[in-house]
Amino acid sequence: MNRSEPPVDEHGFPLPRGFDDDRRVDFDDQTKPSPRTAAPKSKLRLRRLLSIVLLLGIVGAIVAESPLGSAGRQMWVQFLIRRADKRHAIGDLDSALADLSSAIDWMPEGANRELLARLRTTAARLRLENQQVDAALDEVNRAIEINSKLADAYIVRSQIWQRHDDQAKALADLDLAVKFRAPADPGPLNARAYGRALAGIDLEDGLDDVQRALSLWPMSFEYLDTRGYLYYRMGKYHEALADLEQAISLGERQRALTVEQPTHDITSRKRLEWLARKWDEIMSVLYQHRGEVFEKLGQHERAADDLGKAERLGYNPAKGVY
Repeated sequence: MNRSEPPVDEHGFPLPRGFDDDRRVDFDDQTKPSPRTAAPKSKLRLRRLLSIVLLLGIVGAIVAESPLGSAGRQMWVQFLIRRADKRHAIGDLDSALADLSSAIDWMPEGANRELLARLRTTAARLRLENQQVDAALDEVNRAIEINSKLADAYIVRSQIWQRHDDQAKALADLDLAVKFRAPADPGPLNARAYGRALAGIDLEDGLDDVQRALSLWPMSFEYLDTRGYLYYRMGKYHEALADLEQAISLGERQRALTVEQPTHDITSRKRLEWLARKWDEIMSVLYQHRGEVFEKLGQHERAADDLGKAERLGYNPAKGVY
């Protein structure tokens, strides 16, 4: 049997059963109501509660579609993004990802597509960091569908291909990252140079890339590490060692400035502990590279020291630390 449609008001909104009943309870009336005709007080309260809930839902729907609702959504999205950043800063990746996903879901219709693509790219990066490789690929693909000229998205996707040991796809994406980079942004150049070093191909072109990156940021220890690793792959071990010595010195100095500072509350302590772990991973790669160079130079004791330190600090290509 088909159920009858609920009654609606003059605006077409559905009314709960009994909401359109004109009968009212006069609380000043001292006449005792008949138990057969009067509803118990608990039922009256429930009916009022249901009516209020329905009205709040209607008002919420109207506000969400109004300019005020759009502004409210934008404020909520901004709050979620800020909270995701704070949660990521203390290593709470699951909560940060939940906030980013909510921010994406709450983006108003016709929202800034550039922002939406960047949010999805950030979510992909966090998923990759959280070892959710397949989910990261899905996320970054959606970012590229929204904005096919976002250099950061191609860098993230290249890192996913590198996890799958698909160097050809990784380098193809890094070519796109360089193509769409901002002129003052050296990051894609360094990323492609390092990708070429990892793949062991086009090493001279990789050297050109990292030289251009260093011309924009001469004191980057990461770029010096890239150049040193390229020299290593090219068999230029003394040049590689010079770059890696400088990279480790600069990196250790920057690490100390970042993580070795007094803390006054639990949140700050958690943030510094998380930063220390990330810095350990960064430095592990540099020590791994220098250890490999020492091996080629026949300095086996120093090589063992560096390679052991790299392992203790978290060097692990399978988990993206390479």
